Amino acid sequence: MNSRIRSDTVALFEFFELYAYFVYDFAAYVSALFASVSDLESKKHIYDNLLDEIGIQPCGTARWERHHGELYRRFLESLRRTQSYRDAIDVNRMNELDALSRGISRRFYDGHQRVLRAGDDCVALAAFSSIEGWVSRQYAIWRDVLGRAGEEMRFLDMRTIDLHCECDVEHSRVLDEILTRFVGAGETTVSLHAVNSGLLRGIELSVDLFDDIQHALSQPAQMR
Repeated sequence: MNSRIRSDTVALFEFFELYAYFVYDFAAYVSALFASVSDLESKKHIYDNLLDEIGIQPCGTARWERHHGELYRRFLESLRRTQSYRDAIDVNRMNELDALSRGISRRFYDGHQRVLRAGDDCVALAAFSSIEGWVSRQYAIWRDVLGRAGEEMRFLDMRTIDLHCECDVEHSRVLDEILTRFVGAGETTVSLHAVNSGLLRGIELSVDLFDDIQHALSQPAQMR
């Protein structure tokens, strides 16, 4: 996927359209995770994560425009205003990508909801950790790719990209600490199995997410 968007600007723009509902629906998933987890220490950290997602400042003030979904929407709107984007994607294709993005997100989060309904805190948190583990690294790659995509890209609203390059490193670190505590506090073999099970399921869902996105992209430039 990353090699494709590095070499194909149309694929890069379509990728961000297809990724959109993953971002828009993420806060609802974190809220469901918070409700499903019974371990109180874990709930505290998931709640802090949720506050970040919905735009609550450290001082306790809420700013709707800092909601992560809203930040991504503004990034996407700024991308759509560039001439490069308008030359690559027309309105019909944009609407098609929007519908595809909804389906991609729904399949991904349906999978995570099934994990939550199983009722195992360790498995659910490990599956969540598998997302936080790749987000900051991927956003750093996308920031670099955008920086090489042309002069117009310097006018993009990059707050969503910059934010995820920073905050998700800390989110991932905290989740690692939680999972380490689960393993240390319980029957080691059982706890390790639960962590591994959750991580593998989460990784599988993330791989499916990007496979879905790649499948929905237009044909490579040399094949059009």
